[in-house]
Amino acid sequence: MPQYICPSCKAVLKREQPLPAGKKLRCPKCETVFAPPVPKVVGQVQKKDEDEDRNPYAVKQDEDVDERKREDMERAAEGFVRDRFKKSKRGPASKEVVRPSNFLLASGVFNCTIALITFLIGGGTLVFWDFFYSEGPSTPPPGVKYSEWEAQRKAGQVKMSDEERAAKIIERCIIMAIAAFYFIMGSIICVGAFKMRTLESRGWGFAGAIVSILTGILFIQLLVGIWCIVVLNNQLVKDGFAEEKPPEV
Repeated sequence: MPQYICPSCKAVLKREQPLPAGKKLRCPKCETVFAPPVPKVVGQVQKKDEDEDRNPYAVKQDEDVDERKREDMERAAEGFVRDRFKKSKRGPASKEVVRPSNFLLASGVFNCTIALITFLIGGGTLVFWDFFYSEGPSTPPPGVKYSEWEAQRKAGQVKMSDEERAAKIIERCIIMAIAAFYFIMGSIICVGAFKMRTLESRGWGFAGAIVSILTGILFIQLLVGIWCIVVLNNQLVKDGFAEEKPPEV
């Protein structure tokens, strides 16, 4: 049903049929004569509202788009619009450091694993003291046949001297100390790789790379350390480390 609103008293006038174009209405309330705009049908308005409620993400037509937005869209299509927002430098930097930092972390884990196994092997002979009393020297003394010496050894007649026992203990202690040193160095490599991966500390990244070069057991660890140093000297990566980390939400 067509509806017309009086411009003077805001009364709503209803008609069974739409008012022909060019005709005027007289308000029965305030007697104002006015030419109404194109009438709106209630059913059509409700249908449009229901369609918008059903699909709140409906695409607007060109006539509903703001003129300024339309100009920006046209300029963007032609390649003339530039991004007005400052881009973060941490994203490109993270892309550069992710692979070398992962290899550096693997290098540190490898060193820690080998060091831990060596420490357990070296310390095992110190825990089981029977080894020093049941085992004799590994070679027979001069002038004694190996068969005779081996028979005496199996019979428990060959004992390790105090000097040999002390040398064995010192040897195991040195092995354990070296293993502990390599475990600490491996831990430094792991921390440096983590700090490099998260762009928290460029200095720790350099420390982990240098330690990997100096204490790497495998040749590939030397290459990984050099690779990390080259990446850390990249200007793109420097800018990523220099940018402040965004606050966590």
